[in-house]
Amino acid sequence: MKWLAILILTGGWLLTGCQNVQEETADIQPNTGQELDRSAFSPLPQIDVIEVASSGEIKNRDRFQTFLERVNEQEPDHIQLIQFTSEGNPISRDVQFDGSEFKSIVNSLRDSYGSDGVSEVACSGISKSETDERIDYQLEGCEIKKVIELLVIWK
Repeated sequence: MKWLAILILTGGWLLTGCQNVQEETADIQPNTGQELDRSAFSPLPQIDVIEVASSGEIKNRDRFQTFLERVNEQEPDHIQLIQFTSEGNPISRDVQFDGSEFKSIVNSLRDSYGSDGVSEVACSGISKSETDERIDYQLEGCEIKKVIELLVIWK
């Protein structure tokens, strides 16, 4: 009987805590550049996260379009792309724009078949190429590679 009471109290406490988290995140605004120094280990507010399923489905695609608009206006911005592998493992890419240059931080620590590390590269621009089937966005003018695949949008 004592264990049942403890279990009920603990369950109620957990549910109350989860409710408060949902209420607090409802008022979060998009990132406007104040947090450009956050790393791939510090998750951004959900409003700044774009998720790409292995099927190609994109959640929060509008946020990526907002990011592109801010880049065109040379306004600092910061987004995070989370791409899921066919096994369901997440690989995150933080893309920070300071008004003139991009910084890309890839975190594949949670990908069981990946490189198991974090890499960072600076790039000078972003480009878009379009075919009948898809639109590709790439970071270009990067230190290590000349072009880094950023996002593919299937038509």
